[in-house]
Amino acid sequence: MSSATTAVSAPDAVTVADTVEKAPRRFPPPCWTQEETLALIEAYRERWYALRRGYLRTADWDAVAAAVTSRCPEASPAKTSAQCRHKMEKLRQRYRAEKQRALSFPYPAGRYFSSWFFFENMEAMERNHPSDVGSEAREFR
Repeated sequence: MSSATTAVSAPDAVTVADTVEKAPRRFPPPCWTQEETLALIEAYRERWYALRRGYLRTADWDAVAAAVTSRCPEASPAKTSAQCRHKMEKLRQRYRAEKQRALSFPYPAGRYFSSWFFFENMEAMERNHPSDVGSEAREFR
């Protein structure tokens, strides 16, 4: 009773690394300039107020992206609606974090000053009524 075993030679062996395709290299998301970000906040605010602070649908985000592109024509490539939505989500997230930080300071209400460049714009958007559009917002120069 001899047991016959066959040895697999190295060239015939298939490794897991050979069977798995390498994922394409992921590039970082495109950077937003301050000018583009301010244009996004402005375009979003206009659309958001037009919807009475309701949720933006796909067509609304397409309009926001088109507005950003028209306000910043030198930006290349043009921002997509998905990029605008994602950036706005991150801006609102940062704004909420800055507001939470303000509440943790012992200063009286209204005395906290954020060093974040877009804080005033986001504050104006969140606090103002739709009829008060842009009265105190910071502009890029």
